Amino acid sequence: MDEIKEWYLGLTNPQKQFFLATVGANLAVQGPSATTETLSRMNEVHHKLFQEIGAVAIELGAYAAHWDYLVSEASAHNLTKDLAAAMDAARDSMLVHSSQQ
Repeated sequence: MDEIKEWYLGLTNPQKQFFLATVGANLAVQGPSATTETLSRMNEVHHKLFQEIGAVAIELGAYAAHWDYLVSEASAHNLTKDLAAAMDAARDSMLVHSSQQ
């Protein structure tokens, strides 16, 4: 996720907000494997994503530290692979969109 982190840190604040919102939309539990425990863990990561969107909105700064905390939160809830996949999809979507303009 280091490559995506470097890319993210180079975005403007509105782009950071869009990226994080897209990550949240892409981060979902699929199918019948959605246990209560899994949904609870996913909720904690979504909560951190929304905190980060708010931090960017008020230009709180320290975005690298916020990123690290988000990744740490996902790791603590065994959702690192899910978060990485959601981030990859969000970045790819943004890159495709920007190349079409």
